[in-house]
Amino acid sequence: MAQLLSADIFIFPSQFEGFPLALTEAMSAGLPAIGFASCSGVNELIIHGQTGFLANNKEEMQQCLLQLIKSPEERKRLGENAHEHMKAYNPEIVMAKWQKLVQQITGQ
Repeated sequence: MAQLLSADIFIFPSQFEGFPLALTEAMSAGLPAIGFASCSGVNELIIHGQTGFLANNKEEMQQCLLQLIKSPEERKRLGENAHEHMKAYNPEIVMAKWQKLVQQITGQ
């Protein structure tokens, strides 16, 4: 986590993913993220223009990276939004949802 806290941008170039923990950790640490729009999991966590950028190809990914390198203000805004967005995955919130699901299934 210390390395994430010393970073400014997180790039997640995977083509295929499930639920990318490294991405959630980076966004929780307040990093704006860049990933591929076609990558499941990634495209569910990153909200384009709000918490980071979703690129359609490597050229777009490079453009997004340059945009964030040139704009500390945008990095800060997207990073703060990313941090807030990841609060939905707080263990207490997730556990409450699991408990509710189990209660619905079991009727208890």
